[in-house]
Amino acid sequence: MQQHRNLTLALIRQERRENDPEGYGYSRICDLYWRWLNKRDPVLRHEHRVGEKMFVDYAGATIPIYDCQTGQVQEAAVFVAVQGARSYTFAEATAGQDLRNWIGSHIRAFEFLGGEAEVVVPDNLKSAVPHPRYYEPDLKPTNRD
Repeated sequence: MQQHRNLTLALIRQERRENDPEGYGYSRICDLYWRWLNKRDPVLRHEHRVGEKMFVDYAGATIPIYDCQTGQVQEAAVFVAVQGARSYTFAEATAGQDLRNWIGSHIRAFEFLGGEAEVVVPDNLKSAVPHPRYYEPDLKPTNRD
């Protein structure tokens, strides 16, 4: 399910029913999936000091924003910033993922979260990390200091 963004248990059930009309129902598929998932233990716990790190990225797919007067639809990216120790979260929709929106979202996140973070940890977003590397990514100058 992680490899296919729009895959749901309901879709799996529908596809299975097309091949086997007498097959499992939705509740049974959910039960089997949760049993399988609970057998796995992919948890890695991290200890964070308060004010040490703020994790930032854009979350998943874009969302539609509807203009009530014109009826036009504009796709928006969702910026998310999370403080590691507190799990305090800031999120906002922006017109895109370009540098202007990226930096503006950082400013508003710091204002909302009280300006606390020694280190900002971005994912491999092109606006911040043009050349990703496993240990030391190459950051754009805007994100270095």
